[in-house]
Amino acid sequence: MIIPTYNRAHTVAETIDSVLAQSYRNLEVIVVDDGSKDATQDVLKSYGSRIRSIWQENAGQMVARNQGIAESQGDIVTFLDSDDIWLPNCVMRHVDILRRTGSDVPCSLANGWLEFDDGRRITSFQNSDLDSALGEGVWRNVADILATRFVMFCQFVAIRREALEQVGGFDEDLKFMEDYALPLRLSMLGPWAFIRDPLVVWRQGAADSVSVSQRALKRERDLRESLLIIRRRYLDATAGDQRLKLARKLQTRELFRDQLEIRAIDLRSNGSKLLGDILSNVVRCRKAIDRRMPNFVRMATSRLES
Repeated sequence: MIIPTYNRAHTVAETIDSVLAQSYRNLEVIVVDDGSKDATQDVLKSYGSRIRSIWQENAGQMVARNQGIAESQGDIVTFLDSDDIWLPNCVMRHVDILRRTGSDVPCSLANGWLEFDDGRRITSFQNSDLDSALGEGVWRNVADILATRFVMFCQFVAIRREALEQVGGFDEDLKFMEDYALPLRLSMLGPWAFIRDPLVVWRQGAADSVSVSQRALKRERDLRESLLIIRRRYLDATAGDQRLKLARKLQTRELFRDQLEIRAIDLRSNGSKLLGDILSNVVRCRKAIDRRMPNFVRMATSRLES
């Protein structure tokens, strides 16, 4: 398992402790310190041989995760950010379900608790409108779901190494949304396993102090630009794939909406705030209406074979 960290001396120990406390004991724990300037190295050294610590010049979380992947040896690869925690049976449940599904299933996704600074607490499945009557099983329409909304991924997933090697690691050329690009590629391989029980606790990090400003607009524009790149790459990679016909249709629709959102941002940045707000609200209202339509894509699942 791989923990990227940067200046998290105050939280990384709790994260590591949650990994070392797992009921499944055959774990390789790799912590990649992305050039921390606080006491992170002192914290990591205190664990001795129980973890493997790697230091790199500050290059970003995507590079740190890929470095961890390259250094790891296990058949199953997992990730955990350095301010989140795993519940004790997280790894055991992932390993168990991947053993039962067989190698055609590239990964398994667990539910988790999302804890926000304002006190709200919901599950990651609730946050993404994922619902199944089954406690665990096979999720058959992953690509269709991912075309319509973001699904919490890195802390919640366990990936077979051969599948990860087939699709590649995290895209280091993206400014944002690398944790959307990788699951999209994994969705091309076929159905995933899923676990409805929450096995992870994700905690909201420090909020950005910027509100409505040019800097905030630039950040939003960069995010949308990353989404355009990801969607175009997906459409190119899946051209002619009839299995993903619906997913491609939905991705094309969302690409157009992202282009409209960028246009709205540019209008606001250039002084036409009213027009930009109107355009953005039209796009968001259309998305909200889609979620209430009978044909809105819901999770399609099936039981594991005995």
